[in-house]
Amino acid sequence: MRAIIGSASAVSRDDLEAHLRLVGWWPSLSQDDAEILTHRDDILQHVSQADQTLTARTLLCTIYDEETRSWGIVSNPATGQVTIRLKNASSERLKHACEKIIQQLGALDASPFKFGPRIEVLEPNSEHHAFSGQIVPPQRLWHAILDRKREAWVGSFAYSLAGLLLFVTSPTGAQWFLAGIAPSWRLWVSGNLERFSTAALVTGTLLWFEVGLHWLELRRQPVIRWDFE
Repeated sequence: MRAIIGSASAVSRDDLEAHLRLVGWWPSLSQDDAEILTHRDDILQHVSQADQTLTARTLLCTIYDEETRSWGIVSNPATGQVTIRLKNASSERLKHACEKIIQQLGALDASPFKFGPRIEVLEPNSEHHAFSGQIVPPQRLWHAILDRKREAWVGSFAYSLAGLLLFVTSPTGAQWFLAGIAPSWRLWVSGNLERFSTAALVTGTLLWFEVGLHWLELRRQPVIRWDFE
């Protein structure tokens, strides 16, 4: 099976080699060794006809991961773009290899790699998709807020409303906003506003608690969310 990983990466060939060596994806054999060339040509043969010539002409290097026994090639099809193609007969090993290289390259200091948003995995000897994966960005909290956008917005509004009502019913706020109300009604209005502020505070807390739970769930997930439908 083959996986295609795209990245917006303005990186030179020398820097790319340095990054791959650092994370352990650079093979110990030279790039023109017969073993390396065999795996490179095998992967190139399975590239779609529409992309095969461009991939071969913009090929940067061949890569290998010992843990998953996955081979791959890296090409530069356009300025500021890098495409990584990984190959492994085992779908589980291939998924692990994808997760590993994205996590390792993305964790580099001042990493030039911006992966995403999706990874395509193709069936053996075919251009049909076996499954795909969505890359979860490292900013898991921001991703959780985007996934729970409604809860985040309503929760923030509830907190703002609670803060406003608490200020209105405070000694300073009451002098400004409740001064014109008759004393017999002031206590009633102030009491109701305090109850509204408490309800808004509880609502905001519950909604942001849902966002927090979703954030904790995302933190436990791997860097790729696989989709088999």
